[in-house]
Amino acid sequence: MKAPRDLSLDAFRGVDVLLMVLVNLQGAGTAFGLLKHAEWNGLTLADLVFPWFLLMVGLSLPLALDKARTSGAALWPAIMRRTLLLFAIGVLLGWLIRPTLEMGDIRWTGVLQRIAIVYGLCAAIVMVRKGAGFSAALAALILLAHSLLLLKVGTPDGGAPSLAAGEGLAGWLDQHILPGRAHRGTWDPEGLLSTLPSIASGLIGVAVMQFMRARGLQKQTGTLAVLGVILVAIGVALMPILPLNKSLWTASFALVTAGMGLLVWALLYNQLAATGLAPPLAALLFSLVTSGLCCAAMPFLKRKGWVLKL
Repeated sequence: MKAPRDLSLDAFRGVDVLLMVLVNLQGAGTAFGLLKHAEWNGLTLADLVFPWFLLMVGLSLPLALDKARTSGAALWPAIMRRTLLLFAIGVLLGWLIRPTLEMGDIRWTGVLQRIAIVYGLCAAIVMVRKGAGFSAALAALILLAHSLLLLKVGTPDGGAPSLAAGEGLAGWLDQHILPGRAHRGTWDPEGLLSTLPSIASGLIGVAVMQFMRARGLQKQTGTLAVLGVILVAIGVALMPILPLNKSLWTASFALVTAGMGLLVWALLYNQLAATGLAPPLAALLFSLVTSGLCCAAMPFLKRKGWVLKL
């Protein structure tokens, strides 16, 4: 028997994609501040899109892989294939934006590449470890190690630890070890060091879903909200020493964004469940609401001249 989909997770994914489209269609110089990424330290609505997506990658994996196990599918080849395809598509799209025959001018990092890495590693962990405790402990260990590297470890050429753009160990790695072109010259928003805590964002999702499923998902929406509040509180407590920073993907950023994502998911879960509708009707209701919001924005986009032609 086919397992039912988690409509609240589908709704969360839809909200995140809608937010991504809204952010990406803004005029760079005229958008509201909340719809633009923070220049360095800080957190805007736009900064939530990527970490929420990685959180959902983690949340979805225990559901998807357990479902595949029951069908007898060969999972390891499928995981490797998806990981490599995502990474390759990301590199190709970056190349199409800036085509070049010089290997040193190719940008090997990017959003899809990071998603591929997070997906592949989190999927491997789900395959070998089913308990939430291991995933949570590994996420905490990664965030701790990354924080110590940022705050305590200087550069191999004698530079001091620094959280400034293009400086410290993160900047040094992007300038000297990262292959190809760094997106911002001296640093890359999807650089080497910040990839570590982004994996932790995915692992938080894995741990939460494993925890919720072990205790009966439908009975634990209050617990889900509490987990979200705890993560936000820990992240805020770290802010005096580790400011919210998407490009560095600081531990405070990873925890605050994950906690906020869990709160949104809990809200969507309660609201969909509260309708009392059958699952297909609840899914239809959500699609109608989100489609309506998209259609409502179209006249405004047309007046601005933001029309995509293929």
